[in-house]
Amino acid sequence: MTSLCKTVGTVPEPAEAQNGRKLPRPGDVVDRVEVVAEIARGGMAAVYAVRRTGIGGFDKILALKAMLPHLADEAQPVERFLDEARIASQISHPSVIHVLDVGTHDGLPYLLMEFLRGQSLSSTARKAKQCKRRLSLGFRLGVLARAAEGLAGAHQTLGSDASPLGVVHRDVSPQNIHIGYDGTVKVVDFGIAAARGRIASTQSGEFRGKLAYASPEQIRRNSAIDARTDVWALGVVAWELLAARRLFRGEDEPATLYNVLEMEVPDLVSVAPEVPKDVSEWVARCLLRDVAERPTDLDEFARVLDMAAVQANGGRRADVAKEMDELFREERAREDERLAAAQRGGADVPLVQKEQTGGSLTALSQEPEARAGRSKRLVLGLGVVSVFGAAAVLLARQSTNTPATAGAASSVASVATAAPSAAPTPTVQLRVPDGVRMVLVNGNRHDERPVVVPIAAGATAKLELIASDGRIVESTIGPADDGKLLELPASVAAPPASASATAKERVPPVPRASPEKPAKKPSGPLLADPY
Repeated sequence: MTSLCKTVGTVPEPAEAQNGRKLPRPGDVVDRVEVVAEIARGGMAAVYAVRRTGIGGFDKILALKAMLPHLADEAQPVERFLDEARIASQISHPSVIHVLDVGTHDGLPYLLMEFLRGQSLSSTARKAKQCKRRLSLGFRLGVLARAAEGLAGAHQTLGSDASPLGVVHRDVSPQNIHIGYDGTVKVVDFGIAAARGRIASTQSGEFRGKLAYASPEQIRRNSAIDARTDVWALGVVAWELLAARRLFRGEDEPATLYNVLEMEVPDLVSVAPEVPKDVSEWVARCLLRDVAERPTDLDEFARVLDMAAVQANGGRRADVAKEMDELFREERAREDERLAAAQRGGADVPLVQKEQTGGSLTALSQEPEARAGRSKRLVLGLGVVSVFGAAAVLLARQSTNTPATAGAASSVASVATAAPSAAPTPTVQLRVPDGVRMVLVNGNRHDERPVVVPIAAGATAKLELIASDGRIVESTIGPADDGKLLELPASVAAPPASASATAKERVPPVPRASPEKPAKKPSGPLLADPY
């Protein structure tokens, strides 16, 4: 779940329990669903894979998003959480994440949602770049078409009184477009969406969203925010995905703001000649700064994108699932294995969440408590539910020493009497530096210090160090490493929060740029670069 919950910068890890409220744990039952494993934590919520069973063999994995205890007494976070539940639950469209229920657990509000398996658009583009391949034009156009359909469906949502609800996502970006391994595309994370009857309000001077995808009216505050704000943002996403480079993002926030407000938008066809002319024209219309001239809805743009996708793919729709499988086959297989193991053992796991924000890597980690009777702790990497934002998520594993049965013990004894005992495997001792939270060797957790690992002569083992700041450092060790002090590279300082931040931001004054400003510079990193 790349972005079920979003984090920005380095967020202090919240306590498991606070003010008499306690987060669910694996094995807990919350309103008829059993918690399987925690899969993400950050921002204002923790997200869990949960299992609902019923009569007739009904068995379904869902996602549960619970507010963190330290926020439950603050009015504004609670109001925003409930707004998210109310708004998203009223949207019924196949290309929008489904919110199924809302409730409270131990005083903490939670949402029950569909469980998504896949990656965000930003993660998909980044993986394609790493694999040195280009997503097909049909794939890109098809994904954009489904996203446009989902946003159009959200905009057209009616309230209980059959009047338009006035939903505006306000944070459309590659991180909030989820591509399933099965080829489905969904718009996710309505955490800062606007709608009629919304409880929480944005404070004066407060900007919420990602600057590089914000519309001019969001920045200037010179007109009401409506569906045309999302039209602009999808236009930016489309331009970047089809051109394979960033559009407005500058070297810092003032430069990005200037670019959004003043930079001349390059003609898409001049940058990406393979893009159909009618698609390029529609993208240009979406990026008109005068909100009155911008399209009021995305239905027609979705149809244009869909037709272009079919034409680009030889008269049929692009096989999105096939390209996702080619990119993420190994990741999906690992997720399948770990999710299945978590369901078997009810894994209680430490969290290592990686979320791409503004070109920096935000990681959170939490040390698990030992729990008797649990035979295994797993790293559960679920590239799932970009629901309310999203990255690749890891959950940890613990080794097990299962007692042998009496029959097995007698068999071992008989073998021992029949043949000379084998020489013991040599052990390797490894010293662990400060800042390491967990050590895994071949997937098994080692809490002893120094770490003692049996490694035969000529053999090697996979070492994983999980740092206190959430980084995971992998290496290979062998007998020659006996007595070695393991190395944990210094943490790279994160750059200042930038356009992709989703937390509260104060918009700096728009700079009075001279003609030499970098704003006129249309080039930039590829879309596949971290956001």
